[in-house]
Amino acid sequence: MGRNNNLGRTGKVQGRFLIDGVFFRMFMVMFLGMLSTVLSTVVDSVVTGQFLGSKAVAAMGLVTPMVAISNVVTGLFASGTGQLCTRNMGKADVHKVNQVFSTMMVCSVAVCTLACILMFFLSPFYISAAAKGTDAQTAAMALDYLRGFSFNIPAIGMAVFLSALMPLDNDQARCLGFTLIVLVLDFVLDLFNVLVIHGGMLGMALASVISCYVGVIWLFMHFRKPGHLLKFLPHDLCFSDVGEVLTYGIAGAIPMLMNSARGLCFNAVLIREGGTHAVAAYSAASGVFVMIAALAATIQASTSAVSSLSYGEQDARGLYRMLTNALSLSYRIYLVLGLALIAGADVFAKVFLNDPTAADAAGLAAVFIRFLAVQNAFAISSYAITGIYMGTNRMKVNYLIGVLRDGLFPCLSILVLGNMFGVRGVEASFIAAGVLTVITIVAIPTVINGKLPTGLYDFLALPKSFALDPSECLEASIDSLEGAARVSERAYGFCLERGESGKTARLVSLFIEEMGGNAVRHGVEGKRNGIVEIKLILNDEKKLIRIKDNGRPFDPVSWLNENHPEDPAANIGIRMIVGLAKDIQYVPAMNINNLLLYI
Repeated sequence: MGRNNNLGRTGKVQGRFLIDGVFFRMFMVMFLGMLSTVLSTVVDSVVTGQFLGSKAVAAMGLVTPMVAISNVVTGLFASGTGQLCTRNMGKADVHKVNQVFSTMMVCSVAVCTLACILMFFLSPFYISAAAKGTDAQTAAMALDYLRGFSFNIPAIGMAVFLSALMPLDNDQARCLGFTLIVLVLDFVLDLFNVLVIHGGMLGMALASVISCYVGVIWLFMHFRKPGHLLKFLPHDLCFSDVGEVLTYGIAGAIPMLMNSARGLCFNAVLIREGGTHAVAAYSAASGVFVMIAALAATIQASTSAVSSLSYGEQDARGLYRMLTNALSLSYRIYLVLGLALIAGADVFAKVFLNDPTAADAAGLAAVFIRFLAVQNAFAISSYAITGIYMGTNRMKVNYLIGVLRDGLFPCLSILVLGNMFGVRGVEASFIAAGVLTVITIVAIPTVINGKLPTGLYDFLALPKSFALDPSECLEASIDSLEGAARVSERAYGFCLERGESGKTARLVSLFIEEMGGNAVRHGVEGKRNGIVEIKLILNDEKKLIRIKDNGRPFDPVSWLNENHPEDPAANIGIRMIVGLAKDIQYVPAMNINNLLLYI
C-alpha cells in the first residue's frame, strides 16, 4: 500500500485517524436507527409472548416473511441515498447532495404508500397460503397483525430514510431521541392494549404504528434547526439518479428478500415436522436475534457509507482501516452478545414464549437460540466485507454474497437437512449455513486477486491501479502549530522533488501552514482527540490539498464574506489564501470539516 513512504505523523496523534471516529459515530447512530425500526417488533413479541400465548407468537412467526418484504420497500432508497450523498459530499457538491435527498424522499414516500395499500388488501391471500396446516385461530391472529402493520410502512420508510442521513447532517442525537420515543411509547401502548382495551394482535400492530409516526415527527423537527445542510428542493428533482440509488438499495434489499424466503422455507418445514409449537419456537428465537440482525445490518451500512468516502478520495489506507475497525467492532460486540445468548438461552426463550401449555416450544426455542448464535459467529464478519464491497462499487460481488449468505445457503440447508432429519436437521442447518458463508468470503477475494488472502488488505480486492501512487501523495496528521509548520516544510520539499515550480511549492507551503494552522488554532486545539489531517496530491489529473479535521465548523470563504469584506487589511491570511487558490470547496459532514484547496 505504500503507507510507510508517504505518511508523516507528528506529536501525540500518531496511530489515530479521523476515519476511526467517523466510523464509530456512524455505526452508533445507524445502530440506534436500525434498532428503532426493529425493536418495536421485539416489544410486540415480548408482550405477545407474555400475555397472548404461544398461538399469538406463532402468528407473528407466520407474518415475519411479509414483514421482511416490507423492510425491503422501506429501506430501498435509504442506503443508496446515503451512499450517493456521501460521495457528493466528498466532492464538495452540496447542491447535488440536496438534489439527491429531495428526489429520493419523494420516491420513498410514494413507494411506501403504495406498499401500504397493497399489503393491506393482499394480506388475506398471503395468510391463507402461509398459515396452511395451522389452526384457524392462529391464522386469524396473523391476519389481524399484518393488516395493522401495513399502516406502519410509510412511517418506517421515512424513519429509515432520515436516520440514514442524520449523521451526514451532524445530528446524531436526533436518532437517539427517535429510538427512545418509539420504544417507550410502543411499550406503553402495548400494555394498554393487552391490559385495558384487549385489542388482540390488531391492537399490538396499531401500537407500533402510533409510536413510529410520533417518532417520525421528532425526526422532521431536525429541519427546524438553523444551519442544517440537507434542504428539500421540490422544484429541482432529478429522477435520473433513481437508477444509481436503487443499485445500492438492492444491496440492502437482498438480505431482506432472502430473510423472507428463508422464513417461508423454515415455516414450511417446521409446520410439517413440529406443528404450531415448532413455528412458535423459531419465531421466539428469531425475536431474540433481532439485536444481532440489527448489528449485522448496521455493520454493513456504516462500513459502506464511510468506505464510500475513502473510495471517492482513492484512499486505500482509509479503506484498510475501515475494514479493520468494522471487523474488530463486529467481533467485540458479538462476543458479548453471543456468549450472553448461549448462556441465557432458556431465560430469553421464556421472555418471548411464556405459555405454560407450550413448555416444549420454549425448550425448543432455547435450542434454536444456541444454534443461531454459533451460525452468526461464522457469518458476522461477512457483513463488514460486503459493506466494503458496496462502498467500493463492487455491487455484483455484494449481491452474490447476500444471496448466498442470507438465502441460498440457509434455504438449501434446511430443505435438505430438515427433510432428512426433522427438527434435529433444522438445528444442524444453522451451522451448515454459517460454515458455507465463511468459505464464500474467502473464495471471492481468492478469485478476484488470483491468490488466497494472506492479510486483511487482500479482502478489499482493490484493483492495482486504485490507490494513488505514493510518489504523488503526501499525508500527515497534526495537532499543533509547530506540526503545521513542519508539514509545510515537508510539502515544500515534496513539491520540488515532484518537479513542480518554486512558485507552486511556495503556494502549497503557504496554504498548509496557514489553513492547517488555522484548523489547529480555531478548531481542534484544546479538544480531546482533536486531529487535523492533511493530504497533498500532485499528479497530471489534479493538484489539491485536502484538509480535514474534527473541530468546530469553519468555511473560510463564507466567513471572509461575513467578516470585514470591505477592509483589505482584515483577515489577511485567509484573504490571501482565498485569492491565490484556483478554487476552494468546504463541506461539513459526519462531524468532519472537509476543506479542498485547488492549486
